Amino acid sequence: MKVNFVIPKKYRKKAWPELLAGTPHPRYVLDAPHRIVSGVDAWILQTWALLCTSNVPITVELVEYGIPGEISVFHYDHATPANGIHEAFAMVIRADRPPVPLADIVIEQNPCVQLTDTSFFLPSWPQPGLIPRDPSRRAKCTQLAYVGSQEYVPNYMKTDTFKQKLRAIGVEFCRMHSGEWVDYSQVDILVAVRDVPQSVLNRKPYAKLVNAWLAGIPIILGKEPAYQSLRQSNLDFFEAQNEEEVLAAVTSLVQNAKLYQAMQNNAHKRAHEFSISKIVQSWCDVLEIAAHQTRSFSIFEKYSRYGLFLYGKCSAQVWKRMHGWNE
Repeated sequence: MKVNFVIPKKYRKKAWPELLAGTPHPRYVLDAPHRIVSGVDAWILQTWALLCTSNVPITVELVEYGIPGEISVFHYDHATPANGIHEAFAMVIRADRPPVPLADIVIEQNPCVQLTDTSFFLPSWPQPGLIPRDPSRRAKCTQLAYVGSQEYVPNYMKTDTFKQKLRAIGVEFCRMHSGEWVDYSQVDILVAVRDVPQSVLNRKPYAKLVNAWLAGIPIILGKEPAYQSLRQSNLDFFEAQNEEEVLAAVTSLVQNAKLYQAMQNNAHKRAHEFSISKIVQSWCDVLEIAAHQTRSFSIFEKYSRYGLFLYGKCSAQVWKRMHGWNE
């Protein structure tokens, strides 16, 4: 089975110039975890690199344009006619985006999304190169870190008042933004509450929770479907919707060393459920299904698919307005 992962030349020049070589090597990606920051990096480049270096019955290639008659995997941001979406058998990673304008198979990152005959759930990869919390810190709770994009930080976390309330219980606040999600060694508590419309939250993955478990750190999260789908007990994570609930969760961990240790132990147990080998197998299973559906398109069908893309693009814009999508 052959699978193509589409990365346009323009993107490579900007972010990964070393991948412009005729036969790009997967180690360029796997040896630079700090550079895997965008959805394209995580879903396309990282998947290509990990499948390349895994013992799987799949030949994977990095291409600049969808290949007609073959499985071509696109990130939503690059799934356009300019990159050959209408000519190839297209598998599109929707990520946290509006409905996909054109695809033969859609990959969803949230297990709570309603699937169809042509859509599948695949978990996102764990944070590459993750450095777990330093075990010598034990139950020490002096560092609270917000992990997430700048635009998602709730307004109250940007105020001096919030930081002062944390200092009153002996905790300093910092932010781990894009590109800083590798080193968790000096972090004691994580918070990833997002201030975005529910329509956006309904599409978000559970990656931050899994990364917290891998790092061995208790985390405070908002009420998001993906997180709730993994919850088995109160030790999995704290849930908070406002400043008061975040502060209450932090206070509980600061004042109760046994609770902190119990959440750490639980994190280590849950982390085993999300190994790279299991996700590789999930990819193989979906690609096997795609392989049985793959076909070439006639000239007429390609023009028709181009028109379907344009219609789907307009429909996605309407969907965004109806759902208050602000990304």
